[in-house]
Amino acid sequence: IDGVLVKIGDHLKRLCKVGGHLVLTGILKEREKGFKKKFGLNDPTVFEVVQRLEKDDWVGFLVQRKK
Repeated sequence: IDGVLVKIGDHLKRLCKVGGHLVLTGILKEREKGFKKKFGLNDPTVFEVVQRLEKDDWVGFLVQRKK
């Protein structure tokens, strides 16, 4: 599922206005680091990770658009 989020990431980023939120789920824990890099979550000036969710082998993020 995380591959789909990366593929549509540019579209999601355009649709999310400054101050808006995205819920990104369906990410395997073992792929979390790569997903964060590919989606741009490592740059807190663009998206702030408000909350990290974890259940079993899955993670998700509630993020807020900063710019």
